[in-house]
Amino acid sequence: MKAARNSTQEERYGTTRNQKFSGKIVVVILALILAGTLSYAVTQFMRTSDADVTAQESGGKIVSDNRMTMSIDVTRKDPAKAAYCIVTALDYDKNEVGRREFVIPAGGEEVTRFSVDIPTRERGYAATAYGCSSTLPPHLNADGS
Repeated sequence: MKAARNSTQEERYGTTRNQKFSGKIVVVILALILAGTLSYAVTQFMRTSDADVTAQESGGKIVSDNRMTMSIDVTRKDPAKAAYCIVTALDYDKNEVGRREFVIPAGGEEVTRFSVDIPTRERGYAATAYGCSSTLPPHLNADGS
């Protein structure tokens, strides 16, 4: 009776499976996708972790229709390294109307206050720190490297 039952099942379902993708392949693909996603998340976290140079606006004034002056406090984790910051002037609608980069030379205190003139193409109303870094771009390096 068992042999008759097996032959009926074989007739009905066949003796081999006809699947293009086995379960193992699907598991491997999902594991690769998960590993890639995890790797991307860790990379993004490392990029956005604590900055080594930060800036805080500490005041400013409108000098003329085409110039502003702002005070900015720059904090460096390692004052022995040169750094640079970008500051922007904003109009009443918060559109950027001026931008200036300035270099903080190596040495000095961990927190230093700078007064920065920002040329503007029209009247500015506020100034803000756009960002800072200890990796100087080539056009700001004194030695050209």
